[in-house]
Amino acid sequence: MKRGVVIAMTSGFNVAGVTDVDTGDYRVIFDRDMVDATYVAVGSAGPGPAGVAIVTFDAFATTHVGVRLWNTAGAAVDSANVSVVIFGVQ
Repeated sequence: MKRGVVIAMTSGFNVAGVTDVDTGDYRVIFDRDMVDATYVAVGSAGPGPAGVAIVTFDAFATTHVGVRLWNTAGAAVDSANVSVVIFGVQ
């Protein structure tokens, strides 16, 4: 994947785009800001070339959330299929 570019999405509600920051590091950018950064993020990822992908979140902000993907050895990995759901107030 080309770093720093917006990734194509299959669908999204209140998502302006997804940026590929680095290997296993993505930023989901909200179309409308969240009221505060205390929302809940849940995600899943299909197995990538390196095997199982574990999804974690960081950089909770009103404008975006960071999404990280890891393999079971703790190395950052990419995955072709990643799903993210955000529960919170806009």
